[in-house]
Amino acid sequence: RTHGRRETAKGLRGLLIDADQPPPPGAELFDDDGKKVGEITSSARSFALDRLISLGYVHRRHLAPGTEFALKQGGAELGRAELVELPFIKK
Repeated sequence: RTHGRRETAKGLRGLLIDADQPPPPGAELFDDDGKKVGEITSSARSFALDRLISLGYVHRRHLAPGTEFALKQGGAELGRAELVELPFIKK
């Protein structure tokens, strides 16, 4: 959906994940106030970065690189996520 300014409500962004396992699709992102601001679409382990990475939709008010989120599924805390610019690896 777009608003009067032709902006979409959410944008697909890259996330660096600080957790034990890759978050499943549908895992939710929460801001520091506990408000849901996005969700994970896919996750994998990056061998080039030696860490977990994800793609996810994030609300447009939270698209600044470096923004951190709590990562939850079904109310259970899975870890933390940090928004980064894509591509994950720049040449």
